[in-house]
Amino acid sequence: MKKTCYKIFVFLQSAQHRGIILLMAISILRISDGSTFQIDYDPNTKVGEIKTRVKAEFAPQFENGCRLIFNGKVLKSRKKIKRYGINDGDIIQMDDSKNWSSDSSSSSSGTD
Repeated sequence: MKKTCYKIFVFLQSAQHRGIILLMAISILRISDGSTFQIDYDPNTKVGEIKTRVKAEFAPQFENGCRLIFNGKVLKSRKKIKRYGINDGDIIQMDDSKNWSSDSSSSSSGTD
């Protein structure tokens, strides 16, 4: 099993060096109603870009209600998605239960 995973990792790494963008699928679970939405993403995408896409295609209950959470951590907008160890098939929660202020939502300073 580990040998197979390693071979896949090497393939992914070499594909990236050839300029191929490999997309992975994640599901967004909207906490307010339990509905889900699936998106494809590049692991180097910043959380803010995913939030923008989610808000456009899977509108939150409130305008500023797009707090993304993975494994109990609020995802920061300026960080890359890969920083959080999110993998193909994982589920990210979208807390849209209220309008979040910028200091309590997933917008934060700092980069990856």
